[in-house]
Amino acid sequence: MSAHNALTQYSLAMLYFSTAHRPVVDPFCYRQDIHIDRNRCIVSDKVVSSRHEYRIAPLCETAAAQLKFYIMHLKQLKLRLESLKNDNAKALSYSIGRMIDNKENHDIPMFFLLDELGAPVRSIIPGEQQSFWNQLADIPLNYGRSFLATELFKKGIAPDMVEALLNHTDGVRHFFGPRSIRSPMGFVTELQAPIDELILSIGFEPIGPIRHVNGYRKRGRKQGERKQLDNVRLMKNENLGSVHRHLEREKRQVEITKLVYEQIKLAELEGVKRITEEAVSELENQILLQAKERRLSESAVTWQLYAVLMKWRKSGVSIQGIGHRIRMQVEGSPIKQNNFKMLREYDDLAAAFITHLDKKSKESRNKPLRPLLSELILSAALFGGLANQENIMGLPGRLKSEIYVEGGILSLEFDDSRWFPDNLSKAFIIGHIQSIKKHPEMVEPDRNEIKKGVQGLLKEIGFGVRQKKDVISYLEGMARVYLNYYSPGFIRSAALGERASKSLPASAWVRLIRDERLDCLAQEDTVSSHESNELESDWLPNLQKTVTEGSLGVKTFCKKIKNLINIEIKGLNSKDARRSKGAKKLLAKSILNFQETNNSLSLLESLLCAWIWKLCGHGPVKKEIKLETIMDYFFEIGEPLLSIADHNDFLDLNDFEYEEIYLRVLDYGSLQKGRSPIGRLFDFHTYLIDHYLVESPDWSVLFAEAGLKASKPEIDANLITHQEYLKCLEICVNDESLFEQKRYQYGCILLLGYWFQLRFGEAVRLQFRDIQFTDDLEQVWVQVTNNIFHRLKSSSGVRQVPLLGSLTGLEKQVLHRVLTNAKMNFEADNLAALLTSDGTRDLIDRGKASRYINELLKFVTGDPAVRFHHFRHAGFTRLIVLSFTNAEKDWKYLLSSMENSVDAEKRAVISGNFDIEQNPLVAAADIAGHSSEAVTLSSYFHLHDVMKKIFLNKWLPELNRDILSYAMNEKYGTLQQRIKRFQNKGIDEIETGIRTNKIYQKIREFLYTTIPINEIQSFTAPEEGEIQLSLLRVHRILEMICIKKRPLSSVSDGVGIDLEHLKAILCIAFDVERESGFNRYRVETVENSQLIINSITDSKELKQNRLHNLRLINLLSRLDRKFIEHDVSFELKLIRRGLQAWIRAHKRGELIFVTMNEIENFITAFETLGFEGSHYVLDVPLNSSLNSEIQQLKNSRGITVFEKGNVSFSHEKSSTLRENRAELSIELHSEIKTNNTLNAMMFCLAILLRVKNNLEL
Repeated sequence: MSAHNALTQYSLAMLYFSTAHRPVVDPFCYRQDIHIDRNRCIVSDKVVSSRHEYRIAPLCETAAAQLKFYIMHLKQLKLRLESLKNDNAKALSYSIGRMIDNKENHDIPMFFLLDELGAPVRSIIPGEQQSFWNQLADIPLNYGRSFLATELFKKGIAPDMVEALLNHTDGVRHFFGPRSIRSPMGFVTELQAPIDELILSIGFEPIGPIRHVNGYRKRGRKQGERKQLDNVRLMKNENLGSVHRHLEREKRQVEITKLVYEQIKLAELEGVKRITEEAVSELENQILLQAKERRLSESAVTWQLYAVLMKWRKSGVSIQGIGHRIRMQVEGSPIKQNNFKMLREYDDLAAAFITHLDKKSKESRNKPLRPLLSELILSAALFGGLANQENIMGLPGRLKSEIYVEGGILSLEFDDSRWFPDNLSKAFIIGHIQSIKKHPEMVEPDRNEIKKGVQGLLKEIGFGVRQKKDVISYLEGMARVYLNYYSPGFIRSAALGERASKSLPASAWVRLIRDERLDCLAQEDTVSSHESNELESDWLPNLQKTVTEGSLGVKTFCKKIKNLINIEIKGLNSKDARRSKGAKKLLAKSILNFQETNNSLSLLESLLCAWIWKLCGHGPVKKEIKLETIMDYFFEIGEPLLSIADHNDFLDLNDFEYEEIYLRVLDYGSLQKGRSPIGRLFDFHTYLIDHYLVESPDWSVLFAEAGLKASKPEIDANLITHQEYLKCLEICVNDESLFEQKRYQYGCILLLGYWFQLRFGEAVRLQFRDIQFTDDLEQVWVQVTNNIFHRLKSSSGVRQVPLLGSLTGLEKQVLHRVLTNAKMNFEADNLAALLTSDGTRDLIDRGKASRYINELLKFVTGDPAVRFHHFRHAGFTRLIVLSFTNAEKDWKYLLSSMENSVDAEKRAVISGNFDIEQNPLVAAADIAGHSSEAVTLSSYFHLHDVMKKIFLNKWLPELNRDILSYAMNEKYGTLQQRIKRFQNKGIDEIETGIRTNKIYQKIREFLYTTIPINEIQSFTAPEEGEIQLSLLRVHRILEMICIKKRPLSSVSDGVGIDLEHLKAILCIAFDVERESGFNRYRVETVENSQLIINSITDSKELKQNRLHNLRLINLLSRLDRKFIEHDVSFELKLIRRGLQAWIRAHKRGELIFVTMNEIENFITAFETLGFEGSHYVLDVPLNSSLNSEIQQLKNSRGITVFEKGNVSFSHEKSSTLRENRAELSIELHSEIKTNNTLNAMMFCLAILLRVKNNLEL
């Protein structure tokens, strides 16, 4: 007993010093947590939270040898106990055997103490263990942690590696979380040797059992004997230590939940429908105070509070400001006890598969033996990281239609991703292509045949999946384990959908690899311009018909829309026809008829109908979409919006109210197909802005919230290469259509976007003092901060960005020219802008600059999806490429078009600010101005699929030439001859030697043609032509500026109209208002120097009639369509005359005319606008000189004339004027209904026609 106890204490002491294990009850409790043969283990020694429950640790050679001796000792102890005629001894022997055999749920810990030879055993308790240590030396139990930390730092081990070994995980980050650059197995491998050296240096060495016992024989257990031992108590403690720690965690969580609800009840917030931000802050402070008194985790109680508040908000409670207060979710660990067990199974399966291939390859040495398709599928899952069941099952079909080679890099296109096969899988793909060529009669197997083939292969190599329901799900599990342990966190999280990510679209991938301009787009993405499309012009619903209260009901409305779409889907005969414009035109007509014939629709229901109608023309990115996609888009946001929002106030909300509604939509129900509705919300709201000029919420908050909830939000994936940027700069500087000053200013914006990853607004609004530079411009720093021209989106946006490269001569010329001019302005005004138009504080026209630069980028790249913001995507990709340079062939292609723009020597310049060497992801987020790497990785880095292959290839078992010849379906002798030519057995070199061109005849090239960038022809700058201004836009501009008091600059950005043009529109509106006396908008004069509207002197708020506003919107949109769809050049003359008559008449009162010519012109214009058949009534004084002329008009127009006294004109001082006036009234069309709506329509029309006539916008 004493020998066992001593060996146990010694083995544990060595493990404490080699794994940094904390002293706890029952350390290393389960045998399955230690893989002695693989030199790794997982440790569970923390009680605080589940995310700390398990961590992986290396098992150095010395510690592994000691554990082997300890297992040997346990086997001897088991035999001795089994020989004793004692039930307690036999029960303990049986349990030791189960533990040694690594059986699940063994009932004694791996390390235990004995008081006597038999059960019960005693757990390892820190206090007793400390007493044992004190007999030898005065050393605390956790000294091994301090020892490892100190000595590993001395050896140059990175601090984050030491922190991970010690399990110091603070805040929201985890060492192997979704933003980590390290893999668990890489961590284990890197620390094994240094720790082994340290263990040996302090005197630890493997010690075997005290004596070898050979006299005990293992005997068979008699039938029923085990049942007799079930009642034997094996341990003195009630629970194992790990179980006790789990129960303690649950107990703490109960206390935390109880505390939160107690404080909520005291704050009297239960059942409240609206909670202010101040109330939330006060509640949080009280909870934190109580948590401190009760010694509970402050972060844990805070998270529990926000979990409750988010649940309330989802149920309909309005909580102010919570969107800005939501904290980032805590990252969890990929290390779990169950997947660590699967890791052993994975390693055994991978080794058995390689052995199987080696055996097969030797059988085919003299003649090629066709490899099985199931072997390719197994290789793709085990070594290629293909961890999606649908992709695994669809792999055979993709080999015929979706396999591409670009720049020598082979890839497969799946619906949601691009897969770059590992070296072994690539060899199998080449062999399969060879097989197809040699055996064209091969038929693609169905799903059942694929499953049977894989099942048979697993049985052949000794891994039959007998109890598994689905062999493909088993392979997916193995692939997930592989990615969890062998790939870095930021790669794993993208591959497994733990965070949002998106691969580069095919067009951008082709541009990156070829580094050439796209010459033509794929045919399936192109819409024929010759095909007539009835949906090009917008239809807007008649909002006047919407009911003020009630609606069809959410379920009824959604069901009717679903039925309309399903009717068209059922009418299609083939899958390809689902993009048919004809079917979508029929759907559009059905939606239009449904809206116009249904009198019970609410405003929001009508808006959703109009949006669906728009989608029938084209999707959000101008591409044809399927009918099923239209249905998915609708149900992603339709039901949540209808359930949450006020139906009939939806167009009159402010930015905060839209934000609150959309945050609640993100919380509504489960995500459709794993997608977040944020993309559809953005599309729908963009539609509302384009057609109704509603206010825009803070999308940064909404996208951040969506990023925490969804695996697949809409991400704009693209980038711009170095050569494309240089070509854009060259064209811009040499563009003679621009003034010289503008050429250099636009060129400077391009430079700031590419080298410093600035947003467009940040680049335009920089001040001269924000730039620090040396005279030779070899070192340049840009400070991004708040200034008099704008405020940043968040405090994270304040940053300093260095120049990570060397500028060319042209770039230096551009920057020097701009800095010289800005310096002169700075000497006169120290707040001068870097890029000015006229004067030190007058910024250049942002709209014109943006249009020019974006059109230039599209022209140079040939990609219509490219925009200025993709400079940021390219910049962060360059940083990561710089940090993960690798000898892989695929990576070299990326370096050719990206790394040549990054000067590696300049890393030393920023080492004090950005830790690129240790964590390039943090550096990229700092330079981007993001609060977290999660945003940078999800939205700005799109090469995770390539990097996955590169990292996983490092762990691929060594492939001998026999295996490669078998996988490639080539004779060994033939392969040997080619290998000799290339003097290398690497897969890429061997692949090159196997008549690549002939093999790849069966592999599709991307459907893109390109031309070299240096062959690009001259660029024609976009004309500063007429901006599309409509009646509805005029109304919304006046409403936003004059009624809602929005700043001119924000309105200019929102509607896409330059400031100068916007001011000109306001000046015209002011003139029309002064001439007509129509003061609904109360337009004020504009101060050009301040760019703001002067405040109204009486500050009286105007109350709008909602129904009047809806009527006006519907009326103006109908007239806009009339002007777009018809040639009204002749009619405009008649309309202008009528408008002049209206202006003079309204100035006198309502519609008071003094000549018959005015009356005739107004009525003609009114009917020209489409209101034929209206009935007119004239009130005329008894003795008016107009009576004779009015009688003629009465006969020709059917006007009713009432002869009255001078009731309407008694305010006139001149009796002559009173007698010569006539007041016109109209039995208004149902769309107009009131004089107020009529006058507003005429007012907007007068402004629009004057703008078109007088300004060259």
